[in-house]
Amino acid sequence: RVTVHDLAAEGATVATHEGVYNAVAFDADGELVVGVGAGVGRVGEAGVDGSPVVQIATAAGAPRALARHADGTLSLWDVPSGAKLSTWSSPVQGPAHIGLSASGEFASIGTPWAEPPAAALHVADGGAIELYVEGAKSIGPSPVDDGILITGAWGMAWIAPVEDAS
Repeated sequence: RVTVHDLAAEGATVATHEGVYNAVAFDADGELVVGVGAGVGRVGEAGVDGSPVVQIATAAGAPRALARHADGTLSLWDVPSGAKLSTWSSPVQGPAHIGLSASGEFASIGTPWAEPPAAALHVADGGAIELYVEGAKSIGPSPVDDGILITGAWGMAWIAPVEDAS
């Protein structure tokens, strides 16, 4: 069961959703997105056979969700339709964390607990690698898609696009 509480209202219960969910997240509209079996969708939708979802990240400004599966693969989903857009693998393996850019265009994955750690930024639909950083523990696009933050034992780096001077 998932119970949603309003922390501003002293923890008052807002909603309760019965069922067994592998992972949960809120989407850009504040609605609950769940992982059931190998599928991602709204509460009450049937699960999908395959490697179970173990983590979900949603886009802040787009109706997309990224799922990490128990077998290490990642999948991109269109939340309103429940359609899987693509499935792919990353060279970043091990216990990982994932993220999705506000636009839903880029997926980030990092392994802060692996030895050696690594992080990558992928095109979310299809998994093409945009940036791979060995030794990084975390990578993620900014909430407004205007740069990338990378962290490691060496500190943090902020990478922003170079303005077109023409």
